[in-house]
This record gives sequence, structure tokens and C-alpha cells, in this order.
Amino acid sequence: MYKKIIIKSILLLFILLPLAAVDVSYNGLAHTSFATRFKEGDIAHYKQSIDLSIDMYKDISHFYIQPYATISKDNPVSFDIREAYVEFYLDSVDVKIGKQIIVSGQADAFYLTDIVSPRNLKDFVLTETTDMRIGVPAVKASYYFGNYTFDGIWIAQGIPTTTYSQDSIWSSPSNLLPSSATITTNIPPTPELLIENSEVFAKLRYFGSSISYEFIVGNTYSDEPHISNLTITTPSPLAGTLDLQFDRYPILGGSFSTTLGSFVVRGESILSFNKAFSVLETTPSPSVVEEEHHYLQGLIGLDWKLFGFDMSSQYMLSHIFDYHEGIVHQGISANEYTHLTTFRVQKKFFEDRFTFQLFSLIELNPLNALIRPSITYAIEDAVSLKAEVLLFVGDENGLYGKYKDNSLTSLSLYWYF
Repeated sequence: MYKKIIIKSILLLFILLPLAAVDVSYNGLAHTSFATRFKEGDIAHYKQSIDLSIDMYKDISHFYIQPYATISKDNPVSFDIREAYVEFYLDSVDVKIGKQIIVSGQADAFYLTDIVSPRNLKDFVLTETTDMRIGVPAVKASYYFGNYTFDGIWIAQGIPTTTYSQDSIWSSPSNLLPSSATITTNIPPTPELLIENSEVFAKLRYFGSSISYEFIVGNTYSDEPHISNLTITTPSPLAGTLDLQFDRYPILGGSFSTTLGSFVVRGESILSFNKAFSVLETTPSPSVVEEEHHYLQGLIGLDWKLFGFDMSSQYMLSHIFDYHEGIVHQGISANEYTHLTTFRVQKKFFEDRFTFQLFSLIELNPLNALIRPSITYAIEDAVSLKAEVLLFVGDENGLYGKYKDNSLTSLSLYWYF
């Protein structure tokens, strides 16, 4: 029923648009991708999608809608709308109402202050950048004064990050309990659509010729749930149920970008107050209790050019205040400090028809990494072919090393219109 409503609404929109006294523009993307794992030799990923973006303008208003359809390995056909909002342009204030994607921060591939819109991780690292963020039902008002912009954001419902299913190749068994244990996980529902469950944010942005920066405060739900309870049904063999829950907490963050000679320096940090963590207790029998800890994440990045190559590197540090052994974060045993780095190098060749890129994500404790070289060939204007390799290396207890068996190669075709 839901799919039929979307299809009929889009068709009706196409019929009515030529009759309306508005300026209309269209563009879109058709995308097909395959991936195969080196070890298994299987088709680990297949996806075909088409996105359509429609802009309509009146004197002081703008309507935007982006419907899309997807065919994938695990889902024959799905329809949805990524964004659908109305925007009003007043003298010094813009107001945007509807389902929208709201971005923040300066980080590349990391999400510190960029938490207003949740992420789509159904395909994990194979998720395209255009598919990464999920629109939220929101009202956003932007007030402009000089080089400053103040944003007030109200989100009607906290929407969690969409993750891969438990039968996905990216789903790995938890190392918190013995491998022989039989554990059922209860996935929590999305927070109920109530005023008291809404999210609020405020941002102050400055755009200058030598430096740009942003401050953000808010009261938000976690995009990913934590373990709230462990119920043991049988002690031997060990079996039980894990209950998950979304927690809510205030945040304070900021980011900046400036130039130093031929270098671009970027920085970002966020402090989450009284964020819920799980603590696993193993004696006298396995159990889980909740604790609240302040959680700090900070990043520094550098962009530059070298021999015609675009270079970029980042270092991110995470810290759990009042840390002790047994704390669990995102389903794995947490360290007091977590160190992550990225490195990106990119260059265009042969009259910009070929683009080479090498991107790596490296966790330093324990040492493991995702190494991702790719080459993109522009077949003609707005049509390109991309081939890449994703290598997971290093310690098997790390964020990326545990996916060693999933190292793969992929091929993607993009057709823009």
C-alpha cells in the first residue's frame, strides 16, 4: 500500500507540474553496482537505484522533493522519498519545513557534530555518499546577519541510524559473551512521535575569507542503541536475551576551517553529556548495568597539494570520562581512548577522464584498517564507471580487521541526467 501511494503521488506530481505557474527543474541519477568477495567468490552486493530531484520555485518559496527507487540483493523493489520540503526566503530569514537532510561539521568520513541527520548503513562501507544520510521531519529557521548565520532546528521525531540486518555479511558475532552462548537481541523501536521525544539544536556559523567556524548545541537521541539489559534464561549452556535502548543526552560541539599558506586546516569536536554506556559484569553470572559518562571526540585534519595530487589526512581521538574496565560501547568492549586516522590521495589524469583515489581508515588500538583504492573513468559527460577494491587488514578485534574475510572488489556505473 505504501509503495502504491508513493508511485501515484509522483505520477500525479508530474501531471500537475506543467499546469502550475512555477519554474520547474529536474535532475537525477541512475546507479548500478556489483561487489564480489575475494575469499568466497560470491556476489556479496548488488544494487540498482534511480534518484529523481525536482525543484519548483515561486517568488519567495521553493519546493523540493527527491523520490528514489532501489532494487538490491536482499530487497526486490523499494520506494521512498529522501527529502520533501518547502523553503521560504524572507528578508533576513529562511525557513525550511518538511523532511530534510541537515549537515554539520568539517570532518571527512567521520561523524562528530554531523549527527542531526542519521545515517543509512544498510550496505555499511558500500553505502554511496549520496545515500549516506537520512532525511528527518524538521523545521529549520536560518537568520543571517553579516557573515554570521544562526540556525534553530526542531526535529519532530528522533530517527535512528539504519544498520545492516543480522544475516548481512557485515554482521559479526559479539565477543562480549562466549561464542557458544545463544543470545537473542531485541531491537528497540524508534522513539514514539511525541513532543517530549522531539530533538532540538541551535547552530551559530561564521563564514570569513580566512576562517570559517561553527558552534552547535542540542538535545538529541543516540543514533545507535546501547545494551540496557541482559536476561539469562539458562546458565548452562548459556542462553539469554539482550535488550537495546536509545538514550537521550545534551551535546556541545564546534568545528573550524582555515588556511595556513597552501594548507587547509580543519578541526572539530563534540562533548556528549551523561551519555549512556553499558557495563558488562561477569560475576557471579553475566549481567548488564547502565552507566552515564561524558564522552569527548575531537578531530584535526589537513588538506594540501603535492606534485599535482590532492592530499588529505585526519586524526580523531575519542575519550570516555571516568572510564573503568567492563564498559561496552556500540556492542564491543570499549577503551578509554580510541585513536582513528584517515588518509586520502586523489588525482585526475588524461584530460580529467580518469580519477585515481586511495582512501584509508586506520584504527590505532588495536592496529587495523580499511584500505580503499579506486579508479573512475568518465565515459562521456555525466556517465562514469568506477572500479575499486576494499581491503580489510590488521587485528581481528578491530573495527575493520574483523572483516578480513569480506575484502572485496566492486564495479559501479553512474548515469546523471
